[in-house]
Amino acid sequence: MRAATILIVDDEESVLRLLERVLVIEGYDVLTAIKPNDALDICRQTRKVDLLITDVTMPEMSGYDLVQAIFELQPSAKALFVSGYPQNIADDEARISFLAKPFLPQQLVATVQRLLAG
Repeated sequence: MRAATILIVDDEESVLRLLERVLVIEGYDVLTAIKPNDALDICRQTRKVDLLITDVTMPEMSGYDLVQAIFELQPSAKALFVSGYPQNIADDEARISFLAKPFLPQQLVATVQRLLAG
C-alpha cells in the first residue's frame, strides 16, 4: 500500500517546512510549493495527489481558486485550508476541511487522517 501523497502550498516558508516535517514523520509522501502556480505545475507533472493543504490568502492566486484548479487536474483529491484568519468555508466533510492557525501537530495529523479516510 502506497503512502498518501500530500501537496502543501504556503507562501510562508517556515510554515511550509513545519507542515512538511510533521507529515513526513507520519509517513506521508509530501510535495511542497511556495507559489500556487508551482503547485499547479506539480499536479500536471506528478502522479496522483491525494490531499492539498493550502493557505487561503496567497500572492498570485487565492487558496479557493487553487483548490478548484487542482480539483480539475486531480478529480479525486481532497483539500485542507489552513489560515490564521477566520474563514467562511463550506466544510464538505468528505472532501474539504478547514484548520485554523495556530494548531498543534496532533490536530493537523488528525484532520489529515480524517480527510484521507473519508
